[in-house]
Amino acid sequence: MIDQLLAKLFAEHELEADLETEGGRLDIRTLRVHEELSELTRCEIDVVSTEDVDFSELLERPATVVLRIGMNELRRWQFVLGEARFVEMVDGVLRYRLYLYPSLWLLGFTKDVRKYRDETTDAIIDKTLDRYAIDHRWEITRSPDMRPWCVHFRESSLDFVSRLLEFEGIYYYFDENDTLVLADRSPASPEVSDVGYTLLDTDGALAHGEDGITSFRKGTRVGSGAATVNDFNFKKPHKSLLASSKGARDPQLEVYDYPTGYRELGQGNTLAQLRREALEATKVYVEGTSNVFGFTPAKKFNFSHDEGLSYSGVYTLVRVEHHFEAADKSKNKASRYDNKFFAIPEATPFRPPLKTPHPVVEGNHTAMVRGPVGEEIHTDSKGRFKVQFHWDREALGTDADSRWMRMNQEVSTSLVLSRVGWEVSLAYIDGDPDRPFGFARLINGEMMPAYGQPGNKNVMTIKTESYPGKGGFNEIRMDDSVGTMRMDFRAE
Repeated sequence: MIDQLLAKLFAEHELEADLETEGGRLDIRTLRVHEELSELTRCEIDVVSTEDVDFSELLERPATVVLRIGMNELRRWQFVLGEARFVEMVDGVLRYRLYLYPSLWLLGFTKDVRKYRDETTDAIIDKTLDRYAIDHRWEITRSPDMRPWCVHFRESSLDFVSRLLEFEGIYYYFDENDTLVLADRSPASPEVSDVGYTLLDTDGALAHGEDGITSFRKGTRVGSGAATVNDFNFKKPHKSLLASSKGARDPQLEVYDYPTGYRELGQGNTLAQLRREALEATKVYVEGTSNVFGFTPAKKFNFSHDEGLSYSGVYTLVRVEHHFEAADKSKNKASRYDNKFFAIPEATPFRPPLKTPHPVVEGNHTAMVRGPVGEEIHTDSKGRFKVQFHWDREALGTDADSRWMRMNQEVSTSLVLSRVGWEVSLAYIDGDPDRPFGFARLINGEMMPAYGQPGNKNVMTIKTESYPGKGGFNEIRMDDSVGTMRMDFRAE
């Protein structure tokens, strides 16, 4: 595609790149930017200065990379500075190498334990991103289901957000202002240009005002073609939650997962489809090189090839790697820009792969049983209880601190209800921090054994306090002393 204005600009100016920071502007000599759907953008640049620059004051601060020709801006990226190091000094000119990232990258340096009750995934992510002032916007077509209980458990906020997005089939990318865009419908992505692209001769194309695709390859590969998920809902123990989604290709190559994290069959059907789409997203792909400044992940382009008709079509960009080298007059070398891209057919929905691990609780926790103010036994129709976790920094000390949890019973017909104030031991189904249950009460400094120890080590007892008020008790007591063994029953 010949752009007369672009041709005129290249005839009059060199292509240049600048770094704009709070400390001023620096010339960029080389630039590499890696952009990809559901990945953190990475930017590596070499800048030069005739003065020593103290980059320590600029770390974590905004840094804008601009590609321009004359006064015309061709491409912009907004980052934060992550690392800077001195490279060399030649003829009084200092060269530095800088590494820049989107502001979301900073969340990888955090670690947290936090709970969310009765909130949707998007609401949970909003709270997490707002906590760190990460600008973001949603472009989703499906409303995520309510999560009765969701725990951010000993993981970075970046990993927490990433795994929730992957679970929901939502991908992300960054716009030119470092705004995080969260989307779920890649076929609806905007196009790079309303004019299609063809294959160009690589020699001097930009200098003649031609931007387009300089190499193009199409590929296909084997991959899983079916996803099956399963889970269990204790409220409906005999109801099957098995759900499956099969594609047109490779349906025999099934990926089966249990547990998945849902409680209704409709949710399972949706998750199975999302997981199959993630498995199939890059089965058919194209890759190539171009000199189109506007190529960026989540945008589409129209490519036509007169001889390879099967190559022609509309594709969604998944990954773009940009390269720039500034002009070097001492070597009579002009500036240069190109990029490598990876894309998928427009009709193929992109879903992020499930690669962020779900945290696992290794071992047990203890927690304090909680209830409304003044209540001694707080339970529901299923005999469940609520707790305050020791790790909960936002705890209110009431039943609002957790979800309802089941208590392990010794036999199927027994019933022991946890009482407010008890310390209980918690286990986790499949180690999942979102699925705790109680299995024992523990002695602690405030709730000591019913009979002083070790002086009464021969006495075993089952004792329950009267309700309400704790004025009396029921007890089954066994004295195991040789010669005076006895069993007492008491109700008061």
